[in-house]
Amino acid sequence: MKTQEEITRLLAEFKALNKISDKFDFWQTKLNIEYYNSFEQIESNNWLSSFVIVPKTAQETEEINNYLIDMITENKPNVFLNIDNLINDFNYRLNPVANKIKFVTEEIQRVKSKAEKSSSTNGIKNIFAPVQIKESYYCQSYENYLFYNKEVDLKEKVYHPSILIKELNGQTWAEYELYLAGKLNPSKEQTIKEFTHIEQMLIFDYMGIGKDLNNTKRALLFQAITGKDKETTRQHFSELEKSKKRANLEEIKSLFEKIGYKSYAKQVEKEIIKHQMKK
Repeated sequence: MKTQEEITRLLAEFKALNKISDKFDFWQTKLNIEYYNSFEQIESNNWLSSFVIVPKTAQETEEINNYLIDMITENKPNVFLNIDNLINDFNYRLNPVANKIKFVTEEIQRVKSKAEKSSSTNGIKNIFAPVQIKESYYCQSYENYLFYNKEVDLKEKVYHPSILIKELNGQTWAEYELYLAGKLNPSKEQTIKEFTHIEQMLIFDYMGIGKDLNNTKRALLFQAITGKDKETTRQHFSELEKSKKRANLEEIKSLFEKIGYKSYAKQVEKEIIKHQMKK
């Protein structure tokens, strides 16, 4: 237990920090606590609440959430679902099957059964509990992505780590369900999906639109094309690489193929292969 004098000195040092990264380092080096694992301790130790990392902007909110994601992933790599792993595992199981439509249909039913609303509120007590077969992936993000293609907004608020895991896994589970639904009628002409903001930016990026401009001017150009907020667009440029997932790359590749942009489709195909080789 730290003395009041020590707490006062540490608090003054903490308040002098401006960067989110420095505040995370402070928790680890000065308080000897990993911030991602501190939320329960903050609730039970009054003096720790003074050291909560409070964002001043939406960008800082997103930065804190991304730090939490990175720290959780580093300490428990398998706690987050991975869409590429889900798809690769499914296709591996699907490959030798003769009646593929039947197989896909049953997989969709299995996925739906694991995303049923739960009457229990105890589903996120232990944020590092291994994924259980009876665990439900139902949450708000599951419905948001399944019905509206709306992703978890990391700029909206700082998530408790257990909620962050639940919401991101719910989104990934919905993404997997949509991928399976698209496998049922592979030969049938399908409506082009409505791409998210960052997916639209990926499409323009593959096409090289505005690459000769700085990010501020490029964001202004993309705003004129998409009608999306300029500042959000500018911030998304730094997130393009990590937003590339097999499911959305397949959709972008399909779009390029449909409109006859074969060179761009091949470029995206190379990215898909790189994703497969990483697994």
